[in-house]
Amino acid sequence: MEFPKQLFFGTEKPTVNKFVKIRDVAAGLNKPAGGLWTSSYVINDKCGWEKWVAREEFNEDEYTKKWMLSINENARVLTIDSKEDAEKAYEDFPLLGDCNVPELNYENIAQKYDIVHLTENGYEENNLGPMGKILPAFLFEELSFDSWDCESSLIINWDCINNIKSMEI
Repeated sequence: MEFPKQLFFGTEKPTVNKFVKIRDVAAGLNKPAGGLWTSSYVINDKCGWEKWVAREEFNEDEYTKKWMLSINENARVLTIDSKEDAEKAYEDFPLLGDCNVPELNYENIAQKYDIVHLTENGYEENNLGPMGKILPAFLFEELSFDSWDCESSLIINWDCINNIKSMEI
């Protein structure tokens, strides 16, 4: 199955020279530093990231341009589409973050995969709901993707990108 085209938003085109290698930060967010954050292109609709930015009124002026990324057909993708997928990923790539908060070890994931893809369903099944947004992460003892905000892909190996095309906003 072909991986969906991805959208990247920012002020400058993503390039290999600007790409920052993934690094675990273990800050209780289950989110690494580096990589390239994208959201799946949806025909005749906004992608998950566009909807989230508009709904949250999140730094809208920082996302003035967008690019469509085509992904190589042989890209290795770790897909999180359910609670079970998240549990399996944590079993394979555990990292205990600050305050004993479970996170994924993205540096180890990068040795086996090119992309971590959190589907819309995966996000819904693996977030802590409204309480996860206001209470400290250490109160929860389960892996959460609250900080991902919506359906997202984290490109962790640049070589999986086949083509980048500018798009109109």
